[in-house]
Amino acid sequence: MSQFAATDLSSVSVICVDDDPTIRSIIRFALQRHGCRDVVQAHSGPDALDLCSGREFDLMICDYQMSPMTGLDLLRELRQLGIGQSCPVLMLSAETNPETIEAARVLGVSAWIGKPISAQSLIEQVGAVLRPRGLLGDGSADPTLRAIAERQDARLLASLRAAEETLRALNLRQREAASLAQTLHHILNDVGEHARTLGYGLLAMLVTRAADVVAAMEHNPAAAAREHVNAARALTSVITAMKRVALNHMRGDGGESGLKLLTVIDGMIAPVRAALN
Repeated sequence: MSQFAATDLSSVSVICVDDDPTIRSIIRFALQRHGCRDVVQAHSGPDALDLCSGREFDLMICDYQMSPMTGLDLLRELRQLGIGQSCPVLMLSAETNPETIEAARVLGVSAWIGKPISAQSLIEQVGAVLRPRGLLGDGSADPTLRAIAERQDARLLASLRAAEETLRALNLRQREAASLAQTLHHILNDVGEHARTLGYGLLAMLVTRAADVVAAMEHNPAAAAREHVNAARALTSVITAMKRVALNHMRGDGGESGLKLLTVIDGMIAPVRAALN
């Protein structure tokens, strides 16, 4: 049975402050996929002030560049009012000015996350901030979260089996190499989505490498047909590595073992990638 070792936010309350409704939706969706049932949204600094005056939150995710009140202005106002002193803050911004980032740190910002944001990096930062505070739940003890994780694992393995079937066809059907590459492209998108949801960082990196080969095949159909056997062999090795990661529930980047695996895979696909150019 799969253990839901990824970030479990089922017991966490979050306020998300951003004047872009699309960004708010992305953040809410990412949090909810990790079990968060209490996500409050604010469209501006003044709106957030009103909400924070009425209740406490375990975490604030706040945009820096808002109007009429920036994210730092909001934090200064909260500090002056003595509200949310213990609430950690993740600040979102494309701003890279060291002085601005230092000012955020002084105001108690726990992490500065560059835009455009990715759901995976956001959840990783949320976990890094909340885990030392003991605010994360035990997903393996929650039947709902456990069921979600098990379904994601099952879908991931089904996608990997579909990739294996497609690669067997690629090995035999030279003339269809380009169209089979397109099929692989869609399958790898599914695999990558499941990997990111489950926190399989190493698997996601393997997906990137496989997708690079597949993109080259789509871009150069003639080379794809010529190299179909070598491409199928190399990609099969990558898919086998992905299955190993998935079956062993290897979350994160795999550490030193993960780095060694990526080095081996890079050596396998490099000549194929070069031949497809």
